[in-house]
Amino acid sequence: MVRMTDQYEEGDIIEPEEYRNPEEQSFNHQSLVMTGMKKCLELGSKELREGWWDEKVDRQGNVRRTWNCDTRKEFMEAVQSLLMIMTCDFDDEAKKNISELKEKIKERKKFWINEEWRWWNNLSQMQQQQLMREGKAVVQGMFNSKLSFDNYFYDEEIQIYREVCTELNNLTFRLDFYGQIGYMA
Repeated sequence: MVRMTDQYEEGDIIEPEEYRNPEEQSFNHQSLVMTGMKKCLELGSKELREGWWDEKVDRQGNVRRTWNCDTRKEFMEAVQSLLMIMTCDFDDEAKKNISELKEKIKERKKFWINEEWRWWNNLSQMQQQQLMREGKAVVQGMFNSKLSFDNYFYDEEIQIYREVCTELNNLTFRLDFYGQIGYMA
C-alpha cells in the first residue's frame, strides 16, 4: 500500500527514499536502520584496504599527495553506528550473539598484540636496535603500525564485523522490519 502526499498524484511511482507517511512523525526507526544497513553494504562490498597516500606528479613536476582513507575502518565504523542505532531493538538472542562477537574481537586483538610482543622478544639485541632506529620498536600491549601484526588483526576483525552485520540483519527479520511497509511498483 502506497500512501500519497500532496506532491504526488494517484498512480505515481514513489522511490523508497522519498516515501513518507504524512500521518507519521518525521522520525522513522526502520528507515534509519535501513540507511545504516545500506551504508554497511556499500562500504563492505568493495575492496577493504589500509589507508594510503596517492602521489601524482603534475605537468610542472610538483608532487600532489592525496590521502585515501582506510576502507576497513570505514566499514567497521559503519557497523558500529548500526549497532548504536539498533541497540534498542536487541532481543535476548541478539544480545548474546553480539556480546560473543565483541568478546571475540577483544580476544583476537589480544592474541595479535601478544604475537607481536613474542616476535619482538625473539629478536636479537642487534635486530631490536636496528628496528628501533627504523621506528619499528614494539611496546608491550600496543601495535606498531609500521609492522604487519595490526593488519592481521584488522583482517580478522573485518570478518567478525561481517558476522555482526549478519546478526543485525537476522534481528531485523525476527522483528519483522521487512513486513511493516509495503511498496507498490
